[in-house]
Amino acid sequence: MTMQVAMVGMDGIVLASDTKWQSTLTRGNLRSRHTSGSSKIAISDELSVAIACAQNMETAYAIADAVIAELSGSDWDFPINPMEQIGQRFLDASGERNSFQCLVVTARPSLRLFQLESACVNGVPNKAMCHEIKNKAINGDNANAAVFWAERYYKMKSVQALMRLAAQLIVDSAKLNSGFIGGLEIVICDGGGIRRLPDDLTTALELEAEKRGKAIEELFFGRP
Repeated sequence: MTMQVAMVGMDGIVLASDTKWQSTLTRGNLRSRHTSGSSKIAISDELSVAIACAQNMETAYAIADAVIAELSGSDWDFPINPMEQIGQRFLDASGERNSFQCLVVTARPSLRLFQLESACVNGVPNKAMCHEIKNKAINGDNANAAVFWAERYYKMKSVQALMRLAAQLIVDSAKLNSGFIGGLEIVICDGGGIRRLPDDLTTALELEAEKRGKAIEELFFGRP
């Protein structure tokens, strides 16, 4: 489980994710789960493609790595079919671990956002489906009530403004599903290319979202 959001702005695209990974260990009849913090967004070496991975992470990351490695410059002119073919190849070989989602941002030949995921198409399960997104998209725990922030307040604003909205969504989603969601990372995609937001700026946005949440609570109930 994870929470990720991509938002298209006037001057770029914001891609945000939580960073909590879960691992389940089995020893005989005993099972235990532990968590760790790590990025869920893969970025190409030349900083032209960023892919946020969700659902089954092994499958999603394998697909993301293949998309980055296999799509050539000309493929990015019309990338939907090549991405679906890659996704289907991995789905066909994945067995039971066949649920994945990828939010794909590319700067080639222009800045665009795609959602690549496993779906049931015309009654046929486990089909790779890709479509271009013109405004916003959610990966992972899309039933989480924190998606309210994007549904209520998303507008085609600057990347700077959308970073705050994306941070609020990720931070509050952890309040509602803390066992599986936590942490924050943000990737900015604009005219300067694709880059991760530095840790200090990410932490500042996370703290700002926490304070904003408390301020909203005080609007309803006053100060404690």
